[in-house]
Amino acid sequence: MKEALAVADEMSPAEGTPAAISNLGAFYSLCGRHEQALAYFQIALGKDPQNGAYLYNLATAHRALGDLAAAERACTRAIAINPDDCQAHYLRSDLHTQTPETNHAQELRALLGRRIRDPQQRTLVHYALGKECEDLQQFDAAFEQFKAAASLYRSTLRYDVAVDIEAIDQIIATHTRSTIAGTSPGFGGAAPIFVVGLPRSGTTLVERILASHNEVASVGERNDFGAEMTQRVRAAIGNAALSRKEIIERSLQIDMAALGQNYWRRVGAEELPDERPVDKMPINYLYCGLIHTALPQARIISVRRNAMDSCYSAFKAFLRGPYAYTYDLDELGRYYLAYDRLVEHWRKTLPPDAYMEVHYEEIVANAAGETRRMLDFLGLSWEPQVLEFHRNSGASSTASAAQVRRPIYSSSIGKWRRYEHHLAPLRLLLEAKL
Repeated sequence: MKEALAVADEMSPAEGTPAAISNLGAFYSLCGRHEQALAYFQIALGKDPQNGAYLYNLATAHRALGDLAAAERACTRAIAINPDDCQAHYLRSDLHTQTPETNHAQELRALLGRRIRDPQQRTLVHYALGKECEDLQQFDAAFEQFKAAASLYRSTLRYDVAVDIEAIDQIIATHTRSTIAGTSPGFGGAAPIFVVGLPRSGTTLVERILASHNEVASVGERNDFGAEMTQRVRAAIGNAALSRKEIIERSLQIDMAALGQNYWRRVGAEELPDERPVDKMPINYLYCGLIHTALPQARIISVRRNAMDSCYSAFKAFLRGPYAYTYDLDELGRYYLAYDRLVEHWRKTLPPDAYMEVHYEEIVANAAGETRRMLDFLGLSWEPQVLEFHRNSGASSTASAAQVRRPIYSSSIGKWRRYEHHLAPLRLLLEAKL
């Protein structure tokens, strides 16, 4: 990525076509350089002001940088150009809490009535309408839309939750205290911070608090650790077609120092000489044992949340990527139970100076106390501005990008109870095993 960025930085946007300029902006977005992305989207739009795709890209950049009003204006302009722009509708609905006086529910229902054929586009509209209905406290209607969205998107996936659960149980069985202790020495010249946990469990809140400290810098949600580990296992064996089971089995045999050092380079940590990077890829909970061996100075903060709130919050969000289990309540419940076993395993296996748990509800109830506990764990001094994280101008492109621009709020605690009868089977599944 570093080499690609160097090439991109040498390119002149004045010489490109609007499409090429917009594509360059999209590349900068993927690299987390949202200020540059915004500038390129503005240039592309200046050359082609009626292009709805450029307006949508502009909106995503404004959202990442915290200018939600500008993001909404860009979405509204994109929808005026193309009323069937489902991405713009979805993004606009997510930017702020809708009210009875100002909402788009009727517009979204009309959009669904136009029989959009593409399932992913229709999924976006269902999620947007569900979110607006929830804002308007129309909870049955909201759940109907969330369920329609999840079912529709799930129908497009080839996925078996049993495969994921088997992988988790294999990690528990093989990545034990003794096998972790028996690995090759790791890379001790780095002390990154990893924030892990189920999606929508509070990981973004923790990351924003920590990144508001003068000695910490966010590198976003990076898949670098898992990608580097997989690459090194396959290279060591000389087999690019290894199964997931084989990768888990052989991951403890690779050169841990090389894994840690290459991860450090991939996230560009050398460019942060005075700051510690915080990596907020939620699913890094799969690799906590390997993180500890490859980067023995790393610190891992595992974020927990009430099981029902955690599951419901994930179910109602459109979480693409490695979260296919979130689109079916039964699969979500089964996965949660496996995740809970894994977290219990790490708690017993990893030393307390390397791994700690925090709970979303406790942060909401006692932000100062829990933040002090996290900073003490990380060896960082107290800085009052960490509690003003919502004023942090740093970019955020996660599913919670709009929420982190607000101070800590408690309205999400116990939210699942508004859907208690809809979620009864999930609750029974979790209560039987937890």
